[in-house]
Amino acid sequence: MSVIYSDFALYTFDAAAGGKGDTVAYLLPNAELNHRHKNQVEARVIKDEQGGPRARDQGVIRNEVNISGTFLPTNASDLPDEHKQGLRDLFGQAEVSDQDQVNRLAYYLTKVGAPFILEDLDEGITYDVGWHNRAEAWGAEDENAYENGRYPMLWIRDVDTIDASRRLGEEYTIKAHTGFQSIEEA
Repeated sequence: MSVIYSDFALYTFDAAAGGKGDTVAYLLPNAELNHRHKNQVEARVIKDEQGGPRARDQGVIRNEVNISGTFLPTNASDLPDEHKQGLRDLFGQAEVSDQDQVNRLAYYLTKVGAPFILEDLDEGITYDVGWHNRAEAWGAEDENAYENGRYPMLWIRDVDTIDASRRLGEEYTIKAHTGFQSIEEA
């Protein structure tokens, strides 16, 4: 599992434009991304003349992304000025609370839905590959898959928040799978 600390932006996927849609959230300046590749392996003990445990690789790989951090309000002293301005522009108001940011994420998750595009604003890593741009992102035979920092889009599974009433900001964890939309949705 790899861990990256960075600034991220989360977008909706605009099928008509074939790319980024609305900006859902800025996950900054303290986001932590954990990327996990899980392999489905069947393991069991077989009682026969050879005995012992057996394992079989099912050939099913699941990629998971967990992003954790704290939404900070625009009046937070440790929120960099450029991030404060980005939030003000996104929300169209002078003061943006941590709860405003949680509510916006919840709205897009429940009312708009997947898939989502995640962009690492520092490292240039994106989770934006779908059926619509698979060949362009990875090459016709997928031989360049993942080598250029582009991964399949996100399908958010859970959003956990912790009310930080005694602290400044609201902690969050976003749990998602990466993958392509089904052929019917493409």
